[in-house]
Amino acid sequence: MLIAGMEEVSAQPVDGEPAPAPLMIDIFGTSRNEVEAELQRRRERLGDVPISASLLGPNEMDLGGIRDTREAVAAVPGLNWTTDTGNERSNNITIRGIGANVIGGGVDPGVAMYIDDVFIGRMAGFGTDFVGLDRIEVLRGPQGSLYGKNAIGGAVKQHLAPPGMDNSAAARIDGGTYAYRRALAHANVAVIPDRLAARISVGALRQDGTVHDRSTGRDINDRDNWGTRLQMLARPNPDVEYQLNLDHAQDRATRTAIAGFDDALRYVTDATRPYDSHRDNSGITAKALWRTPGFDVASVTAVRHIGFGGEGSDFSGKDQWQWGQFDDHKQVSQEVRLSSNAAGDWRWQGGVFLYADDYHTRSYQELHSIAALFGKAYGYRETSVANERQWNAALFGEVEWTFVPTWRLTLGGRLSHENKWISYSHAPGATGAVLGVSQTVTTDRDYQNISPKMVLAHDLDPGVMAYVKVERGYKSGGFNDAFSKTSTLHFNPETAWNYEAGLKSTFLDDSVDLNLATYCTDWRHPQVQMANPTGTITGNSGSARILGGEAELAWRPAKGWEVSSGLGYMDARYLRYANHPTRDATGNRLPYSSRLTSVSAIQYQRFVTPWTKLFGRVEWQYRSSLYFDALNELRQPGYGIANLTVGAIGDGWRVDVWGKNLLDKAYRIGAADYGTALGGKVAGVGEPRMIGAGLSVEF
Repeated sequence: MLIAGMEEVSAQPVDGEPAPAPLMIDIFGTSRNEVEAELQRRRERLGDVPISASLLGPNEMDLGGIRDTREAVAAVPGLNWTTDTGNERSNNITIRGIGANVIGGGVDPGVAMYIDDVFIGRMAGFGTDFVGLDRIEVLRGPQGSLYGKNAIGGAVKQHLAPPGMDNSAAARIDGGTYAYRRALAHANVAVIPDRLAARISVGALRQDGTVHDRSTGRDINDRDNWGTRLQMLARPNPDVEYQLNLDHAQDRATRTAIAGFDDALRYVTDATRPYDSHRDNSGITAKALWRTPGFDVASVTAVRHIGFGGEGSDFSGKDQWQWGQFDDHKQVSQEVRLSSNAAGDWRWQGGVFLYADDYHTRSYQELHSIAALFGKAYGYRETSVANERQWNAALFGEVEWTFVPTWRLTLGGRLSHENKWISYSHAPGATGAVLGVSQTVTTDRDYQNISPKMVLAHDLDPGVMAYVKVERGYKSGGFNDAFSKTSTLHFNPETAWNYEAGLKSTFLDDSVDLNLATYCTDWRHPQVQMANPTGTITGNSGSARILGGEAELAWRPAKGWEVSSGLGYMDARYLRYANHPTRDATGNRLPYSSRLTSVSAIQYQRFVTPWTKLFGRVEWQYRSSLYFDALNELRQPGYGIANLTVGAIGDGWRVDVWGKNLLDKAYRIGAADYGTALGGKVAGVGEPRMIGAGLSVEF
């Protein structure tokens, strides 16, 4: 079957019907809890894993038209995606209200992102288009034990489909409104049958702008992306496996389209110089797996590079100011894991994680028509430059004990040490600094942490499992690295204790899956904006508390039908935040935290000839109101998005028609208040209605 990432799934026959061709898989006939995933670093049935998690597999991504991380996040209850004010450098994911409340180069993400088992250290590495993807796994709540670094809110894992030991190829093209053009293809070659295989995947996406810039007459917020991936797989014998993956992706567009807070909902802005940006993301990954009679050894070694640059003017149409940001990030990581593979009452796994990165960032602000307000001349510029380095070393492990046939106890933990170093300078113009403190500072900090985990699970009945879980998440501190208003650049770590109970069940002859979870998260010292005598900096507030739950239902009432619904509820508030730059924010809702999120869908498939099948999916995504700021002034009202896909699958081909945001609902995806002098309240806007068609073929 051809999916959004152009991967193949083996065909299975439908009872009483002909065995389908490869593209004609029975896509709704399997319990979702029976699907295997690697949520806890070992392959297990989704229904056996005591954790609140969601899996987006080929069916969900393909029929849901999911093209990138942003659209994947929208399809999972309890998650939110924002790009702050539209900047692709600052892609932020929140899970259950926890993410990066302050978005900038010196602030780590609050959700750990893994691509092909490789940890991604910077938010600029999030959000690239999917090329060669198999599935996405989402783990809700702190994952401090097995995932550790930056997993205080949870983890998102993107898994690639490995090369197959066959010769095959597939391609897909899409076209739609706003001159949307997308092409994906892959080729798989069995170099040595059953021993060595290679796979190359390529993809490109272009789209005209969706926001009209009245100052220049241009349509901005366009897309111009492409990527490629080469994978090699060697299996010298059944117990040994090696993989080598090389990838590169780049974006070239005026993707950042910021407008006045209300203008954003009309898809118009006034940027005398639209913010043009580029992003390059590339890497090399080497993976190895050795199986022995008692345990498996897995190794993941990776080197990655992210480059970003962008600059543009304000959004008032008055040429008030201009700014630019330029980043270069290099990271190296190594993880080695050992895990038991023998049947019995005891299971264990553990390992070591090593990570180092080198980050260079340069930001400038240039005053134009507002320069006189600061006592400066037109064109006055200040520049911040920071060189940052960090390294992290961690030991992690857990043991699971089945002490009676239906009861399991898991104890785990992670011990980590981290060092961060910065050399920061802020250079004023010729007449003295007004936008930041003129200074040159070199400093470093060390962080140590222990994150424990305890899970108790009970099999109530075949197909029904209940659990309780306690786990601690942690995110280290960092530095203010651009236009800092203080010589004390440092801010402190944050921690979160999560208390969770859940139920996973499959019943009515495997026709219904129902998974439930409820939780309370105690978030201590979240990293936020705080007051300082010379301005606003990143610091730490007192605490926040998040109460909520999730419910996911999948019902297969008859052959070919599936009805699914996911619901997330949370009440996320600051318990203490008295040091906000403007006023006390204690009691306010956390940014990016909708009380209610839901995703519901109805899917249907039917054979109309022995080798032709019709299919369709209608989907409704809903998010209640949320705020983009801690003062709860920048508000996005609740909104719903309707999506639709219908089509036909034949012997080696597929054709479909799709629509996204069919009701053409305008909604903000990020907002900020720059103050009256710098343009006031601004916002970025989500995609308008998109309608298109696609054709897939395989050989």
